[in-house]
Amino acid sequence: MRLCECADDQIVVKITAPVPMCGSMAGWIAQALATLIHNALTHGASREKPEISVRESTGWIEFLVSDSGPGCRKASEIFAKFVRGPGAPAGGVGLGLSIARHLAEIHGGSLNAWNRKEAGALFTLRIPTGGTMKIPE
Repeated sequence: MRLCECADDQIVVKITAPVPMCGSMAGWIAQALATLIHNALTHGASREKPEISVRESTGWIEFLVSDSGPGCRKASEIFAKFVRGPGAPAGGVGLGLSIARHLAEIHGGSLNAWNRKEAGALFTLRIPTGGTMKIPE
């Protein structure tokens, strides 16, 4: 499955151990992950390639997407609807991260962001390995 339109040599993927299946809609999780990868390529532009890591953590699958760009604003701002990064290229309306977080939460998971100490941003998408989706009322 191809998550986004980018060349294989534009990102670094690290999967250190077998990752279990999760009880979720794979297409929606792939969409959330594609948004994170696209943002890392677009806003995290630097000499170093963005890195995607996948790991299991007791009952969770964690997808970590990091870049070495300028970092990000407060999470309360970047996950809001219609928020675009400073100097963002034309084409987006600022819904990507809001939708990605919502997709994670529907599955009982989470999506969070931090600025890395060494520069850049780190996004962590956590999805439970079991359970059911939690469609909001």
